Amino acid sequence: MAKDMIEARRDAEAARERVAETVEALVYKLNAPKRLKERVATKVRTAKEQASARMGG
Repeated sequence: MAKDMIEARRDAEAARERVAETVEALVYKLNAPKRLKERVATKVRTAKEQASARMGG
């Protein structure tokens, strides 16, 4: 009986870890538009800085 409880707890912990990983992956995917917007903003800012540097300041 104690073995069954220990095994059940291990299984439950493993299931919790899988759920946590799945939730993290879903959050990452749901934040894709935000990540894309930030990446574009960074590229625009870099391009402006480079253009400004080429123009002399």
